[in-house]
Amino acid sequence: MHTFLILAILIFLGKAIAALSDRIKLPTVIGMIALGIALGPTGVGMIRTQELSPAEVSETLAEHHENIENIETLMTVFPRQMSFEIIRFLASIGVTVLLFMAGLETDLRTLARAGKASVLIAIGGVVIPFAMGFGLSLLFQPSNYVRAAVIGAISTATSVSVTAMSLISLKRVQSREGTTILTAAVIDDIIGIILLSVVVATISGDRRELYTSAAFIVGYLIAAIVIGWFVVPFVMNLSKKMDVTMGVNAIALSLMFFFAGVAEISRVASITGAYLAGVFVGRTQFRHTVREGLETIGHSFFIPLFFIFIGLQVNLTKGTFDWVFIALFILTGIAGKIIGAGAMARAARFSWRRSLAVGGGMVPRGEVALVIASIGLHYPNVLTSSAFTATVLLVVASSLVAPFLLARGFAGKESAHA
Repeated sequence: MHTFLILAILIFLGKAIAALSDRIKLPTVIGMIALGIALGPTGVGMIRTQELSPAEVSETLAEHHENIENIETLMTVFPRQMSFEIIRFLASIGVTVLLFMAGLETDLRTLARAGKASVLIAIGGVVIPFAMGFGLSLLFQPSNYVRAAVIGAISTATSVSVTAMSLISLKRVQSREGTTILTAAVIDDIIGIILLSVVVATISGDRRELYTSAAFIVGYLIAAIVIGWFVVPFVMNLSKKMDVTMGVNAIALSLMFFFAGVAEISRVASITGAYLAGVFVGRTQFRHTVREGLETIGHSFFIPLFFIFIGLQVNLTKGTFDWVFIALFILTGIAGKIIGAGAMARAARFSWRRSLAVGGGMVPRGEVALVIASIGLHYPNVLTSSAFTATVLLVVASSLVAPFLLARGFAGKESAHA
């Protein structure tokens, strides 16, 4: 099917499912992820990757090399792969825009007040899930400590995208709990990247990788703060003088991609860079203008594609799976975050209900977990395809559970210190 037709179907059905979800009081995120599962290889198979081995790819390219002159002809050779990769790319823009918007809603004064609690929650949200993932892996393969370390690292990596969408829907981004969750998730994300470096260094035996990554991360954060504090306001004020349509929004998007791109080069997740860009743009007088502009393009196109894409990645039609391990991995992955982050939230004097919201907000896993799993899959005796599938299912299951936990945790009007 032509990529444009696929996009037309995804956008239409995505909004239809969102409307239905609202009507039956279901978080829209859950509806869109479920739509992705239904349309993907596990469901009707309308959108799926046509998996080829490297040898098959080389053979196909050699056969058609004289005819491959541009992207259009390449799409005729690998139609399914190209459509899937285009959707993947658009989805990556969607999550970038989503985190930028979450940054716009973040108040720096509230962020500063949430600092200590966020650090505690991030640590709790890493230590407990890592220990549970490590222990679970050793139960199934007692002598494979490298595999256990990889499983533990996968269990720690929070993805703030689902939480950000839910907080925006609940209008809780600027609350103490919302700001604490987002800040803790960013810290957690950085810890996850460091753990990724540790995993790579452990598997490859190259400790220099760990030191290099640490230097890149620290350097990026320092540069991002300096540029965000001093340069971003100047650039945004300059954009006002541009006598062009949507000039302010265009410059804001440029800053978003700049922060995200440099973050990725610096071995920090691009969504962390996008979130920081949103925080700094949000300090300027153009906050509301940028938010209104991005809400239109984000929620009408890019952001729904991201959540649908999460579901599209689920493929239960190939391979054999250890369903006992998968079930326990998902359960411990969700429980570990709720216990670790929730306990630290309670220690920071949040109420029990709000502690549930904080723990639930730290539950989602995403791109960092998938990257760690992908690396482990490519090394012998580390991860199997069953463990990788377990990671994908954890991403989906945690994304489905988190909105419910957040909604329940924010129900009522309890004091944050109750």
